[in-house]
Amino acid sequence: MLKTIQTPVSGDVDITITIPEGVTSISNSAFDGCEALTSVVIPDTVTLIGRDAFLNCYNLTSVSIGANVTTIRDDAFWGCRNLRNLTFEGTTAQWNAVSLGETWVGGVPATDIICSDGSVPLF
Repeated sequence: MLKTIQTPVSGDVDITITIPEGVTSISNSAFDGCEALTSVVIPDTVTLIGRDAFLNCYNLTSVSIGANVTTIRDDAFWGCRNLRNLTFEGTTAQWNAVSLGETWVGGVPATDIICSDGSVPLF
């Protein structure tokens, strides 16, 4: 069974990805620079989003993060300049317990992460 997403993805078509249930981590640089990526759904089985996982995915507009993510490493969503919708399927308390790399997100228009019971400012 697939447990880790680690192969870079590239291409010139719009891509919406739903990470399969059962995947537990998204490796460093897995989708780095995938300009075709527009939307990502990360299931509750994922606990780790690696460094640079979605770095410079310029056309990424929407990310849904499963409630069991415990770690998001540096630059995971850095430079996703069209990322406007960022949601976390857990509560604000769960989000506040996530270990976030110092530069996990930046250069994005989103200002909050929307949780199941409210929102938390990104900056």
